[in-house]
Amino acid sequence: MSNEEVDHLLDIAVMAGKHKELYTAAKHLSLDEKVVGSHLIKSAFESNPGESTKIIDFIQGFL
Repeated sequence: MSNEEVDHLLDIAVMAGKHKELYTAAKHLSLDEKVVGSHLIKSAFESNPGESTKIIDFIQGFL
């Protein structure tokens, strides 16, 4: 997918409303919601490693 296609898909997902974003994106991509969620989380972590470390440390504090 091109960046423009991804942006368009994310816009559609956001317009679907709160708690329906992953379902909507998954439906448009013909994928399971868990797969879409995993890819989004992976992409977010890869795009900002510094913030990822903070999030991981925060979560580990609860374990």
